[in-house]
Amino acid sequence: MSEIIIPPPTGDLSQSDHDYLAEAAAYLERPGFLVRLTNKVGRPAEALIKRLPGPASKIVLRSTDKALRVALRAALFSLPRGQIDVSDQHVRALHAATFQSGGLHSAATYVTGFTGGMLGAPALPIELPATTAIMLRSIADIARTMGADLSTEEARLECLAVFGLGSSEAPGAEMRAAMDDGQNGIETGYYAVRSSLASATQAAAAWATTASPQQVAAALSKGRSSAISRLVAVIASRFSVVVSQKTVLQLLPVLGAATGTATNLAFIDHFNHVARYHFGLRLLEQRYGADVVRGAYQRHALALPAPE
Repeated sequence: MSEIIIPPPTGDLSQSDHDYLAEAAAYLERPGFLVRLTNKVGRPAEALIKRLPGPASKIVLRSTDKALRVALRAALFSLPRGQIDVSDQHVRALHAATFQSGGLHSAATYVTGFTGGMLGAPALPIELPATTAIMLRSIADIARTMGADLSTEEARLECLAVFGLGSSEAPGAEMRAAMDDGQNGIETGYYAVRSSLASATQAAAAWATTASPQQVAAALSKGRSSAISRLVAVIASRFSVVVSQKTVLQLLPVLGAATGTATNLAFIDHFNHVARYHFGLRLLEQRYGADVVRGAYQRHALALPAPE
């Protein structure tokens, strides 16, 4: 992602920044999408996911690939460009400002969710790409509000990579022990996933920068680029987990459309939260240095209660 030109502050992270990092760790290490869905629709979603029928699972995988390729086309060709100067603004204020522009996107996903809920899994190849494209626009708005430079391919693809960051898990016992021992190179769920996405995002951005629009279009529709295909595959491997959680609730025969709308609202809300914290962390890294922010974040992650 391109550098945001902000003079680095003197001294250590402020208490407010530490509070923000603690909030980010609590969310990104345990996003809780499934828990929120269960609360919204009043059904045991986790148990239902285990019963997702084989044909529906195949639809999820095909729809996820299609949705990401549609979103990738939007990321490279139609997202708003440019950068907002945020050098004099605090990350928590910027985070709060991102809540002001989400109403239209939520309304649009409400409509697609209602349609998906009425028609069930067969509608997923149509509903999911539409919902994902809407969510990408919302993520891009968040990124720009928090200072990301969307004039570069890498920054726009960073918006797409958010879909791969939404299924992190809290550090397990082995990782927690290693972090306690101060072992170098141990990363929490968010940073581990982000590292795996970074090389794929950078390679795809480098390829897209040198390719012609015709070559990019061909790669998106026919998979004629190993860099593009790898990026889609890396994101899809994690995005499909959350899509499966979403789909199983939309298969409930009684709740139908009501489930679809509630699920889609939770869906966009979840990835908007992931985007806010992700680009907030990126902004802090620009100001304080990546190692300082990563170390502080991982200390907050380690302080989280052990998963049950």
